Amino acid sequence: MLRIYRVALDVVRRLQPYVHAIRRKQPSLADQLDRAGDTTVLGIAEGSRSLGKIRGQHYSRGAASMDEAIGCIDLAL
Repeated sequence: MLRIYRVALDVVRRLQPYVHAIRRKQPSLADQLDRAGDTTVLGIAEGSRSLGKIRGQHYSRGAASMDEAIGCIDLAL
């Protein structure tokens, strides 16, 4: 498994207290942040076992989801 997978998983786990705090005031934003984190990790995992163009598509989806998570955090601040 790629190192970035473990890093992304660690980031998602560390974000959980913030997700819970955001959920109190903005539940839909917290749900979106949760989904974006999940999709980031899953995209990296799927890409690591894929070949060719499919690999890049999975990694791209994971990166886009991380950008979405960053946007959610920015909105919550």
